[in-house]
Amino acid sequence: KFQLSNGEALNECYLTDLFPLSAMRGNGVSVGSADKLQFLIGKNDNWIDIRRKYAKSNLAKEIKAVKPEIVITQGKEVFKEVLVALDIKGKVTELFVPSLKGKRQFIRKVQWNDTLIVSVPHIGSRRMRTFWRSNLEQIKKVFSEM
Repeated sequence: KFQLSNGEALNECYLTDLFPLSAMRGNGVSVGSADKLQFLIGKNDNWIDIRRKYAKSNLAKEIKAVKPEIVITQGKEVFKEVLVALDIKGKVTELFVPSLKGKRQFIRKVQWNDTLIVSVPHIGSRRMRTFWRSNLEQIKKVFSEM
């Protein structure tokens, strides 16, 4: 176990957005959702298939090259996509975060080769940032139990 200050985290952590799971924005086009991105791509290709194919061919290579002790994903959907990309069929452990307020959240984990893959509740929305602020100690406790 070790603890990192905010400044040390970037020296000890490898951050990647190898395969974005949300729609991209750029070239003056505000997309905002996979459905809108699919509309822009048209009917010849499927955004989910493009994303999954890229992830299946590259995510395992990236993890093997970096050799992390742990991969942390944000949210259940990204965790599920990582399971698909890495073809993980192993048992997923799900631990409930007893929250003081907000909807039920879980921390999930699965082992892939020598790497532990853990999913924490997503931080993205205002509601989830409130969840994290209100329940940080509970999240830390459940995470440490893993």
